[in-house]
Amino acid sequence: DATTRLKMYGWLVAFTAALGGFVFGYEIGITNQVLLMTNFRDQFASESEETHHWVTPPGMSSWIAFTFLMGCALGALIAPYPSEYIGRKWAMFAGGVGFLIGALIQTIAMRIGVLYMGRVFCGIGVGIASATIPLYISETSESEVRGKLGTAYQLMITIGIFVAFSTNSLVFMLLNERWNWRLSFALQIVPCLLMMGCLIPLPNSPRWLIYYNRNHEAIRVIAKLRGKSLEDTDVQRRFNEIKRSISLEQKEGKKGWIELFFKREIRFRTWLAISMQVCQQLTGINITMFYGGSIFSTLDIAHGSESLKKIGPPLLLSLVNILSTLPCMYLIDRAGRRTLLLIGSISIMICNFAVFALQLTKEKEEHNPQHDYATGLGIASIVFVFLMDSFFAWTWGPVAWVYSSEIFPLRFRAKGTAIATCANWLTAAALCKFAPYLLEKIGGYTWMILGLFGFMMMLVSYIAPETRGKTLEEIDKLFSDEVVARDSREERQHLLRFGSGRSNY
Repeated sequence: DATTRLKMYGWLVAFTAALGGFVFGYEIGITNQVLLMTNFRDQFASESEETHHWVTPPGMSSWIAFTFLMGCALGALIAPYPSEYIGRKWAMFAGGVGFLIGALIQTIAMRIGVLYMGRVFCGIGVGIASATIPLYISETSESEVRGKLGTAYQLMITIGIFVAFSTNSLVFMLLNERWNWRLSFALQIVPCLLMMGCLIPLPNSPRWLIYYNRNHEAIRVIAKLRGKSLEDTDVQRRFNEIKRSISLEQKEGKKGWIELFFKREIRFRTWLAISMQVCQQLTGINITMFYGGSIFSTLDIAHGSESLKKIGPPLLLSLVNILSTLPCMYLIDRAGRRTLLLIGSISIMICNFAVFALQLTKEKEEHNPQHDYATGLGIASIVFVFLMDSFFAWTWGPVAWVYSSEIFPLRFRAKGTAIATCANWLTAAALCKFAPYLLEKIGGYTWMILGLFGFMMMLVSYIAPETRGKTLEEIDKLFSDEVVARDSREERQHLLRFGSGRSNY
């Protein structure tokens, strides 16, 4: 059956490409728990000149997250060059090579500087992949299921986090402490090699092929993705639509970074994609992902093994993350991108404010010997953190990646997606660098700040045009029409202000 073949091959292509998300998720999960390993901290400790005690480098946890995320931002900016010249598929492969180098460096690191260098290389690999994978999926998916298949990237991130937590929990508890953190870093190599191997048989993006006049290859890919023959009228029509659209773009030539911000019909899309990716990070999701083990271990939620306190909640949180991503695969092409973003903005804001209120109350109760509510308040805080994570997983998590990869025309798509992705990583880097200090200095007020960002998220959701069910070429026309409509409104307002004055002369 042709429809079945379309679904099976399209899903296979999307999920294979999305393995890059699994690698990123696995990296987050590994980092979260390695930071809690005593022998890891001891490895990079040095003797204090003041106390003559062995201490870890100042802010080591935040620097480990920060160097990785800055590498991601750099990788996102690099991504358009291999993406445009050797193709989306081989750009993803190049990202895998960068990650592989970083994982090897981290595994053998004996000095903190070498470890940070490994983090940067891993980040560059993830950054290239994160700017290319959503782009590739959007260009190889049909409009009816593009959102659903685009969600595969976020789903694979969540699965990667869960697998990393599960594997690393065993390493954390069972293996020799001297080597467990090195093994944790070394295990990252396995999913990376799996991703690189699986990428090789994938087709190139048909739009990229057409742009470089490889038309015969392109029509074969379109036919295979749609589960039809080369002569099928639907395949020929789709090929001709894409070719016509790309021919018009080629007349204008390739565009640079500056035009993303100053070309009239593009700049709104650029700022919208950047705002959406920044807001995705302002939910605070990566604070709980990178530092979840440390945060949960301080909330007095269990009376038992310290290891269980550190491992249990993050492991459960990662499972919630997977299950909560699944509704988006059903809703994104039915309810639409904009609706999910609005629901997520309101829900995440409420959850962050709830954690703020509970933590504030908990801090007061800890100084009140007449009551013992601290444990209950800690558990309630974690419930709302879980709820926030759940709402994120089926709204802002996948939708931001899908939306920012589908709104640019082909000549701007690689650079536009890259600049939005870079904004995502820079925001994440800033939050993860300062989060430990904020949590230490102002405690629960950190969640209040995150809650206030919810108003910005609602504004971005409100102004974003709906792209559900439209081809990439139709989305380009939608945004172009928005510019024309905006120009017409401005012209009418100008005439209303000055038109009567001119008519009197």
